[in-house]
Amino acid sequence: MLEPNSTEQPMNYQTEEQQNQQHTENQQEQSEETKELLFEVNEKVLCYHGPLIYEAKIMDRQWMNEDPELQGPYYFVHYKGWKRTWDEWVPETRLLKWCDENIKMQLRLRDLYRMKQSGRSQNTYKEAESSDGGLGKRRRDAKLEKEEDYLRKPEIKLEIPDALKGQLVDDWENVTKNQQLVTLPREITVNGVLERYKAYKREKKGSRELNEDLLEEVLHGLRIYFNKALGTMLLYRFERHQYAEILRQHPNTEPVDVYGAEHLLRLFVQMPSLIAHTTMDTDAVQVLTDYLSDILRFMQKQQKQLFQLEYENAVPGYVALSEIRYPLRAVWDVKGYPTETLLWPAKNNTNKTVLFFIPGNPGLVEYYTTFLDNIYQNLQSPLLEIIGVSHKGHSVNYHADTARDKTLYSFEDQIQHKIDCLDTLIKENGPETKFILIAHSIGSYIAAEVLKKRPNHGISRIIALFPALQNIAVTPNGAVISKAINWTPISAVGAAGSFISWLAPPVREFLVKTITRQSGNGLDVTAHQLLHSSVLMNTITMARYEMETVKDLDHDFYQQHLEKFVIYYSENDKWAPKEHYDYMIKHFPKGDIHLCKLSLPHAFCLEPDHVDYMAKLAASWIRKNLVE
Repeated sequence: MLEPNSTEQPMNYQTEEQQNQQHTENQQEQSEETKELLFEVNEKVLCYHGPLIYEAKIMDRQWMNEDPELQGPYYFVHYKGWKRTWDEWVPETRLLKWCDENIKMQLRLRDLYRMKQSGRSQNTYKEAESSDGGLGKRRRDAKLEKEEDYLRKPEIKLEIPDALKGQLVDDWENVTKNQQLVTLPREITVNGVLERYKAYKREKKGSRELNEDLLEEVLHGLRIYFNKALGTMLLYRFERHQYAEILRQHPNTEPVDVYGAEHLLRLFVQMPSLIAHTTMDTDAVQVLTDYLSDILRFMQKQQKQLFQLEYENAVPGYVALSEIRYPLRAVWDVKGYPTETLLWPAKNNTNKTVLFFIPGNPGLVEYYTTFLDNIYQNLQSPLLEIIGVSHKGHSVNYHADTARDKTLYSFEDQIQHKIDCLDTLIKENGPETKFILIAHSIGSYIAAEVLKKRPNHGISRIIALFPALQNIAVTPNGAVISKAINWTPISAVGAAGSFISWLAPPVREFLVKTITRQSGNGLDVTAHQLLHSSVLMNTITMARYEMETVKDLDHDFYQQHLEKFVIYYSENDKWAPKEHYDYMIKHFPKGDIHLCKLSLPHAFCLEPDHVDYMAKLAASWIRKNLVE
């Protein structure tokens, strides 16, 4: 349930000796992969970011193995004094232990960098010898790299020829101002451009002078960069619908065989920042920069042949689709019940994954708009669709039927409603669709019940955030709230809601802000959607049923489906206290069960910084389950 922030400590369910013993058992049960992780969650470290080293704190860690290019230990770090928008996953090679020796290296790097920036540094370094003359030489261990050599990594300055700068400006105006598109597939694709460049180099240098292996390695790397970067950083908003159509029409074709010089040139603009985040040594970077500059000169010479002279005009229907802003807010008919829904549709309906979000209590999905949108933006996957729903009776928006709905729904009604939602999604998308259920608080219990009733219906993962899975009534908050809601007549709650709903909107906002200190989207949802008679009555009714229904954990069920769960607790959560985390770790030591050391509040969705952190974390789990 949503709650104002509080500093009250959770009730102790175990003795300190029992907790220490349990912690020892947990450590012994860790997998071999986890034991190989050198840094601990909550550990203060030093982290490379660009050419310098910064103090950071490890928020989370995991072993990456789903992507061939992202293998091994990775850590989610927060840089001290930086906004949380800079938080990121970094490989272990960018981290250093917090010790005097490394702190001294941090200070030396800083001083050397200042000298370099001021022009006072002197080039006293010897050129490193390349053992193979190629790009394969990499720095595998940042701790073994001398700080001077690290600093010498060139700040990549890739000069774009003037004629191509003009091409970039025209490209931007055609797409963003004139609402025109590059015709796709291009006659000369990115692959075609690179093949022409290879033929040009062979003709110019001859087979003896040309290092064929090195040339092919550079061109192969560019193809990989283009395929990876196109959907996330090379498209204007107006082009995204076209991109989705290309994926639908050519599902087995790589972008380098569809797009052309226009988008390849955009990649060259981004290359300096992309290269800066690699571990290539100085020689490799210089070789790559020389090749990139040469390819740009070739593209300038072939500009008339490679670039489209006249972009095509988008049809009116396309323009309307491109201007859609997400999420889409709609009323979804779920077996006859109009359900308030937030929707981020997939761009490609083939092999898509549907992320189905179930809120806590109060069950207004609008509380989670920013959270879900951040997940969508973090993943940028055309194969992902996100849909979030409000609980029955917890909405007054968008349609008159629900506004007049005075029914008080039981907890079983809410569970059945989510089962009906899944059944409807399967009917609308097909039985082969994969589903990820992500839920908050009591929504996690509901998600588990959905899996119980629909175990063979495509649910590949359940992500349970701050989960109220057992014995809610005896948790610190549950013990207090259960007395209050049992003592308060439902009719009194309804009367209070009716009175508040008659207040002018500014007055409601002022009262909510003064009492709860909420702001932004949370303030808006509480003041204008929660404080209505029927919504408040259903919120209290659901809370009463929760206290009565959610008791002991179903061990057999969780053991059977353990591999499908990601469960995330917070240290000072008073609805899902740490004792519940300890209990789960003890009974399910092989489970994917986490404890937030930041002590984020149960109602994380009310604070923008907490929303950003949780969205990035959830996206990292979801990414593993997406069909690529």
